[in-house]
Amino acid sequence: MVKADAYGHGAIVVSQAVLAEGAEYLGVATVEEGIELREVLGEQVRILTFAPLSLESAQAVIERDLTPVISSWPEIELLEKSLHPKAQFPVHLKFNTGMFRLGFSVGDADKLSKYFANHAQFDLQGVCTHLTDGEDAHNPLGQSAHQLKNFSNVTRAFHSEKVFHHALNSSALIARATSEARLAPLGARTGISLYGVKPRLLEPGPAELDKWQAIDLKPALSLETKIVLTQPVESGQGVSYNRRWTSEKNSVVAVLPVGYADGFHRRLSNVSRALVRGKSVPVVGMVCMDYTLIDATALGLESKDLYGESVILIGSQGSEEILASELAELSGTNPYEILTSISRRVPRVYE
Repeated sequence: MVKADAYGHGAIVVSQAVLAEGAEYLGVATVEEGIELREVLGEQVRILTFAPLSLESAQAVIERDLTPVISSWPEIELLEKSLHPKAQFPVHLKFNTGMFRLGFSVGDADKLSKYFANHAQFDLQGVCTHLTDGEDAHNPLGQSAHQLKNFSNVTRAFHSEKVFHHALNSSALIARATSEARLAPLGARTGISLYGVKPRLLEPGPAELDKWQAIDLKPALSLETKIVLTQPVESGQGVSYNRRWTSEKNSVVAVLPVGYADGFHRRLSNVSRALVRGKSVPVVGMVCMDYTLIDATALGLESKDLYGESVILIGSQGSEEILASELAELSGTNPYEILTSISRRVPRVYE
C-alpha cells in the first residue's frame, strides 16, 4: 500500500523500491494517486484504487488502465456504460464483513459471481475485505476470525484460481504470524509495517508475545532538522505562544524550522522531545506553524556552538531513539497519522 504519499514516505520512490523487490500490485486510495504513479512508472505496473468511483473517475481508471476495487452496484453500472463491449477490463471486488465502511454485502456474492461470469468485458481478478481489529487475528475467537469466516462465504462463490483473495492488513499479518493455530493462507495488503512500524497485538498470550517481540521491523523514516537560531532565556521567562512553558533557570532555547504545517503536531507541545548530539532534550512552549523550540540547556554548549546542529524528531541518534509510535501516544493518535501528516514541503532525502 502506497496511498497517502506512501504513508508520508514518498509514493514514487517507495513504489520503485517495492516493485524492484517483487511487489505485484501497488495500492492507493484515490484515482488521482493512481494517475500520478502511472505517469511516472509506466504502463506495466498494476495499480489498485480503493476509493468509490464517480462517473469522472470511472472514465479515468479506464483511460489510465488502473484496477478499481469496486464496492457497489452503481460503480459497476458506471464502468459498464463507459467500457467498450469487447474490453477485458480488470477489477477487484470489496465485501463488507464487519467494517461497515465500503463493500458489497456478503449476501451479494453469488449474484456478483453470476454477473461477472456473464459479462465478459470485465476481468475479475480479485475479491477482498477489510478487517476492523486486525490486532486480534491470532485469536481464533476474535473479531478478525469472525470476519474471515464471513469472507469465506465470499471466496466460495469466487473459487476460480485466477481470482485472488486478499484480506490481511499489516496488523492482521503480524498477528497471524504469532499464532499457534494453523490458519488458511490469505493475500495481504501490507501497509504500515512496510514502513517499519510494528502493530501491537490485542490481548496476546505469552507465546504470541514472544513471537511478536522477535519480529524485527526497522523504521524507514527519520525526521531530521537543524537548529537555525538560539535564544538566551532568563529564569522565569515564558516562551512561544501564550507562554505555556516558563524557564526555571537561565536557559538556552534552540529554534527548529519545523512546525505543525510540516506535520509536527501542535499536540506535541511541552510533551515531546528531540535528539541533539545523542542526547534527549525537551520540546518547550507551543509548537508553531513553522517553528518548534527545544530546551538545549542540558547540552552544556554555548549558544553559538548550536547553530546548524542536526536535530532528530523521529529516528535515532547515538543510543537514543524516538519512534513514530512514541509521538502517536503523546499526541493521542496512531503512527499512521504521525507519518502521513509529514507535509510535502518537507524535503525527502533517500539513502
